[in-house]
Amino acid sequence: ETRPALMSQPICVPIFISSHIPGFEQESRRVIERVFSSFPHFSPKILTSLDTINQAEVVFADPSSVLPAVAQASGVKWLQSTWAGLDAFYKNFPTAPHFTLTRMGGVFGPGMSEYVLGHILGRERHHSLYRDTQGAIHSHLMHPAAATPANASLWDVARPWYRTMGQLTVGIMGATGSIGQSIARRCYTLGMTVWGLSLHAQCPRDEWQNPADARLAPFSQCLARRFVLDDAADRTLLLHEFLAGCDYVVNVLPNTSLTRGLLGDGRPGVVPLSHCKPGAVLINIGRGGIVTEEALCAALKEGHLAHAVLDVYGTEPLPADSPLLRLTTEEITLTPHVAGITRVEDGCCEIFA
Repeated sequence: ETRPALMSQPICVPIFISSHIPGFEQESRRVIERVFSSFPHFSPKILTSLDTINQAEVVFADPSSVLPAVAQASGVKWLQSTWAGLDAFYKNFPTAPHFTLTRMGGVFGPGMSEYVLGHILGRERHHSLYRDTQGAIHSHLMHPAAATPANASLWDVARPWYRTMGQLTVGIMGATGSIGQSIARRCYTLGMTVWGLSLHAQCPRDEWQNPADARLAPFSQCLARRFVLDDAADRTLLLHEFLAGCDYVVNVLPNTSLTRGLLGDGRPGVVPLSHCKPGAVLINIGRGGIVTEEALCAALKEGHLAHAVLDVYGTEPLPADSPLLRLTTEEITLTPHVAGITRVEDGCCEIFA
């Protein structure tokens, strides 16, 4: 009887890894070795120097670490990005890339939810007022001749009115994705009324979430109202109704042809944000294209919005001549795309495996 020859040498699988994430290389190596231990006929070869990316078949990396070099790496078959968005790749590949491209998902919900909640809680309980008052008092005490006289005590500040979480309605644009679901579940747990807006009519489901979400109410219980643009006879009226009921509008929608300019694209007479509830706040952690800078500035100046919190922009880094930088901190809060970062602690390497 003739038997097939046994494989004498395991097949080498070259894997390129690169990221600025703390602990990324060590954790990636550990996870890769664990996975390959179950497949003795294959052996991983870990590559970390960019000049070796041409040898790789698999890439697990920050887009900023491998672009544009990966475009010329003809041997790459699969690239797993450490980022949630794929915009950077679309800019470098006008046509479909020669490899399978996957995004990082399932790890950003808790961190981005906490970013949203932090801004809501801070605004409702006037954290900036007390911080600024304390700073003015400190400046006056340390430099009495130069500083503007300030209240002698924090207790001299008028006690501002505030709302509890149970008095607020938060509207989530993109509520049925993993990040939107995580935000909805946390807001609901704190007592807020949660409205959700989605582009399509797919039935929402409880997606896999970070283990930190395990003790939260299931998403299916969280939405008091759901708005589906695809189902609407008049999308404009549906969007206006959604905006009119929300104290906080949180955008987590991706940048697509359907979402660009959805909250304002600068066209004369087309001002969706003019339908916002008085005193409403926009928190944008999705993509900057949801509203143009000019339309957002106009909405703030004209009083359609009381404040905006932005972590994403049409152009990043934000250009020095951006009109957003000429708004006051009373009008806008700007952060440099940090609402949700990829962390080893949240299981990014496990998802790759």
